[in-house]
Amino acid sequence: MGTTELWSDYVEWLKVNVPLAHENLAPPATDAQIEAVERATGVSLPDALKHVWRLNDGQRETMIATTKSPAVPCIPTLSFLSTTKVIEVWAQWDELRKGETPSSLASLDQAARSVFPGKVRPLYTHPAWIPLWSDPTRSDYIGLDLDPDERGTRGQIINFGRDEERHAVFADDLDGLLAILLDEVKSGAWRASQMPYGKDATIDWFGDPDDHFFNALQRRRPKTDTERANELFAQAKKARAAKDFERTLTLLGEAHALAELGAAALALEVDALEALERWHDADAVLARLVERAPKLTQHAVRRGRNLLDHLGDAVAAEAVVVAALERSAGDHELTKLLARIRDGK
Repeated sequence: MGTTELWSDYVEWLKVNVPLAHENLAPPATDAQIEAVERATGVSLPDALKHVWRLNDGQRETMIATTKSPAVPCIPTLSFLSTTKVIEVWAQWDELRKGETPSSLASLDQAARSVFPGKVRPLYTHPAWIPLWSDPTRSDYIGLDLDPDERGTRGQIINFGRDEERHAVFADDLDGLLAILLDEVKSGAWRASQMPYGKDATIDWFGDPDDHFFNALQRRRPKTDTERANELFAQAKKARAAKDFERTLTLLGEAHALAELGAAALALEVDALEALERWHDADAVLARLVERAPKLTQHAVRRGRNLLDHLGDAVAAEAVVVAALERSAGDHELTKLLARIRDGK
């Protein structure tokens, strides 16, 4: 489906299912209005965006963070920005870029990163990021990235704004985003609703007030290796609870192959190894735990007991406990275990 067909199908869906949002769609933009956006932002806009604006120039009434007057969003939970609103929002961010010192901007950039490295420039803000859909109450946006990083694609769809420091690519272009939008609304996930507004009032809304279209886009994008590893870790915990220890180790092995996991994953691995009485393997993982978190004395105590009780290596157990006491002098459990080792019990 082409841009015009995708957007027209969406508008027809709105007309039937969220008539107030349909009524709030603005009439077409003129070529002069579209050209004004290109002049203001200094970028050449993709034809797909021009096609959409030539059908509907955003919303008649628009609720955004800087002007919170009530208005029904024309995208689920998001305001569809007109040519005028895009210039207005872009100019606000351009004022920030020009008003901050280089050191202040560099400080803001330090918190920003691309979910997939090399796709989106790790910046807080960029003049070639063009807002299309806006959170109605926060300065956060879904829009075009017209100056991607080395592995990105010009025109890719990303998130950016005040609270969106982890930039993800949700679609390669606007047509891809519109296809997601159409699929989402036809699934029945987004409907006409009411949203609390102020102390006791509500306003007409589009979508679940407790959900957000940003979340739908995050759910649809590919997972990073770290995210996949964390999902495997969650499955491993369920396998451990079901006492399927071999499955636990298999899942943890797959997770470790994708990304470095934290101490909790190593501790879970030790649980499974001990349940299978694989004491030498458990000692190897416990050694990693002690190295990773030397101040957490429970790991040293656990390793010392494993060495003493299951591997019969009192010398190694004493060395582990003595080293831990050097870091945590006077720890009760370590002191008690050391006395037991030296007493030969």
